[in-house]
Amino acid sequence: MKNFKQIVLFDLDRTIFDSDKFVEVLDQFLRQEINPEIELLKATKEVEHNFDFEKYLEQFKLKIDDQLLEKFVNFTRDDFWLGNAKEVIQKTLKNKQQIGILTYGGNNIQKFKMKLLKINFGYIITQNKCKTCLIKSWKKDGVYKIKFDNQQQSLAADKIILIDDKQSNVNDMPDDCLGLHFVEKTVGNKITDLNQLFEYL
Repeated sequence: MKNFKQIVLFDLDRTIFDSDKFVEVLDQFLRQEINPEIELLKATKEVEHNFDFEKYLEQFKLKIDDQLLEKFVNFTRDDFWLGNAKEVIQKTLKNKQQIGILTYGGNNIQKFKMKLLKINFGYIITQNKCKTCLIKSWKKDGVYKIKFDNQQQSLAADKIILIDDKQSNVNDMPDDCLGLHFVEKTVGNKITDLNQLFEYL
């Protein structure tokens, strides 16, 4: 098991991934290329939180798989990185920081999004809405032991840093960890630019 001083975990949606743009472009693609009766954008606006993409598309006998991904990529050349997130990720890796994704949502749709970003590092797709509860459960023998979904080897760290656009996801972090709330205004441990992450590393 590899041991690190700290591991930086990024949320996916609205933290490094432009979820709003994705829904708009995916809606356009589905209506133009697959079925004009699909109204994905309208359907997402009718649900306040955690829209179930897979359940909605099942109504039209569609699966979120590599075949759909290939068609979607051929349809659009859009970049779905949010703001300067790609540069921040690259800078974090250049600084030899161990990083990963911690995201809540459907397994297939979250993988679909990460493939669009060409994510090639560790990720965890969780069904636990309480990310801090999950992080606390990782602590064993004084260190945080993490097993990414797409990696065989577990990792250990003295500290976890979580960056998330939802305040509730960084509330009540363990005392030896850090939660950074990604928002429009900087107050305390809130950041408006992902580059501010480096002030805490």
